[in-house]
Amino acid sequence: MVKKKVLIEILSVLIILSLALSYMSSIFYYTDISGGGFRNFYATKKDSIDVMIYGSSHAACTVDNNLLWEKAGISSFTLSSGSQPLESTYYYMKESFKYQKPKVAFVETLQANNQSLNDDGTYQSDMGTLYRSDLGMKWSLTYAEMIRAQSKLYGLDTETQLDLLLKMPIIHARYKELTSSDYNNDFYFKRGYVGSRDCTPDIPPQLTNDRAELTSVASEYLQKIVELCKKNGVKLVLFCAPYPEKTEECARQNAVSDFAKLNDTEFIDFNRINQDVGVDFSTDIRDGNHLNDNGADKVTEYLMKYLKKNYDLVDHRGNSDYKLWDENSRYMHDKYDMYNLQSTDDINSYLKILGEIYTKYDVIISLSGNYNAQGDSAYAPSLSSVGINMDVYHQGGTVVIKQGEICYYPKSESEYEYRDKFGERNIAIVGMNTADKDDENAIADHIYVRDKDYSMMENGVNIVIYDPQIDRMVDCVGVDVYTGLKPERNDEEKELIQD
Repeated sequence: MVKKKVLIEILSVLIILSLALSYMSSIFYYTDISGGGFRNFYATKKDSIDVMIYGSSHAACTVDNNLLWEKAGISSFTLSSGSQPLESTYYYMKESFKYQKPKVAFVETLQANNQSLNDDGTYQSDMGTLYRSDLGMKWSLTYAEMIRAQSKLYGLDTETQLDLLLKMPIIHARYKELTSSDYNNDFYFKRGYVGSRDCTPDIPPQLTNDRAELTSVASEYLQKIVELCKKNGVKLVLFCAPYPEKTEECARQNAVSDFAKLNDTEFIDFNRINQDVGVDFSTDIRDGNHLNDNGADKVTEYLMKYLKKNYDLVDHRGNSDYKLWDENSRYMHDKYDMYNLQSTDDINSYLKILGEIYTKYDVIISLSGNYNAQGDSAYAPSLSSVGINMDVYHQGGTVVIKQGEICYYPKSESEYEYRDKFGERNIAIVGMNTADKDDENAIADHIYVRDKDYSMMENGVNIVIYDPQIDRMVDCVGVDVYTGLKPERNDEEKELIQD
């Protein structure tokens, strides 16, 4: 009995320790990962994803999950990491098939045949790449298998192997960087797409019919991926995303194409059909390597038609079980609005755009201090686009507008305090009406959202735009009327509203 009791106590301690380490790992999450990663994948309802996309950053920057959702109701998720090596892709797939039973798996192939050998026969590795690809996965036998395989491939020493296996020696230093987002995943709805409106014109791919040989690791893990998909009843599609491919890179992809033919596997080389897809390398590329939003739209449209033609996928739109895709859709539209707002260079243009979209959001507009220093004609007429008339303008103070309806402004109170909620977030307005509107030392109102003061300018206009549906800041600007009418954002506010 004593031995049994001791064993139970030891087992209990190990379980508690395992849970504690798991929780700590989720908080000290490796931050150099975009698009949602394993954190969002694990939080997705089991067996709700019909299409999975795997690979390097080219996977994340090429397929817009929201476009597949909005136009066809296809529930997709992109599980990728920067420069993701092929063996990581295999273990990503093996891990993800425990939780999801997708109909189709797209595997992006940039890194599939791109490995270089060291003199000792091991492959060259970059620890930053391994951190990005490895540390998001849960502790499991699959995770241990991945680390063991990489240790053999890259000749990792014992200390590095242990660091990767335990994770904490690598990510424990993040305690100095912790923010509220580490405890609360503010982007829980993201489905993996990493978009951008940036454009860096480049040259088209340099195509060749030459063939490079498959490396041993490419041959081994491409074969494992084929067998894994067959075992799980998942249709495999390999694809090479459009990018300014060099001749030697094209030769490596040709070897992947040959492998696909030998294994009766679909391979879509977008660099060979980019003109048919409509990709224009003068308008659709960013940073000299990845597609921007414009290019991703074109490739995603092509893949959507391909999926609808070849597979009987259910349209899940309107199904409450797929709320995450709806919330991601809302977020993507918020980003579009944010981009348009941030492209303006004066408050009148800003208010014009805001007037077209403000009924979707909760908005705070504060007229603080000597806000009319440039006269009533400077921007007061533009406030009418968001329902603020001249009487409210002359009154000054802070106006709270909820989805198009003014729900609060201070009227004649000399001192006031207002408390409410935007979505699940508490807001508070604390202010003072100043009788002398020409007093440049007048006290600005304080605008609190999530207990943070968003009052930027003492004399002028402060605007906060919040989406209560997904509890996200859309924009936060201030206009100092003594320096002009240009909306300004400080660095901290920029970080809060961007992904």
